[in-house]
Amino acid sequence: MDTKQRAVSRLIAQAGQMLHAHGAESALIGGIMQRIGLACGMDEVEVSLTANALVVTTLYKDHCITTTRRCPDRGINMRVITEVQRICIMLEKGILNFELAQTKLDNITPERYNRWLVVGMIGLSCASFSHLAGGDLQVFIMTFIASALGMIVRQEIGHRHFNPLLNFAVTAFVTSFISAQAVVFQIGNQPILLWHRRY
Repeated sequence: MDTKQRAVSRLIAQAGQMLHAHGAESALIGGIMQRIGLACGMDEVEVSLTANALVVTTLYKDHCITTTRRCPDRGINMRVITEVQRICIMLEKGILNFELAQTKLDNITPERYNRWLVVGMIGLSCASFSHLAGGDLQVFIMTFIASALGMIVRQEIGHRHFNPLLNFAVTAFVTSFISAQAVVFQIGNQPILLWHRRY
């Protein structure tokens, strides 16, 4: 077996793993992985994705290598996704070879924002939309509270590596439950706006 094929297969799998873990959509993951493989000289690249893993098969000079990688959810991080896309483009243009691409891929680090800054910004953005839709100060405050607490729940569940679908469902329940209090107790001029602006 060719050592180049092994190295390229590892590169493709690592790129796909990073994309999958940081929230890229399935079509983008498969497309980038195939483009990287073809840019590195592989004859064919086949990709199969599941909710928490990926399988890559490369064909090069009639030799086939298949590798499987787990992909734990690390939350959406567009910086990682765009860096992997840049590496793919540089490979396609011939600026990088697969060794340099592997080095650049190894040096990608996810940038994390302060969690309380994220909570505050999510709360403010959702509350601002409720105000733009005609809600008064009480609706603004209730929307802020519901969306900020929902974001805290989302972060806590995410840190514990639960299934992303379960995370989504619990977060939606919490924000809906909190925002429903405005409807139940008739808080604000248009409490129903909370139902449309929660995170």
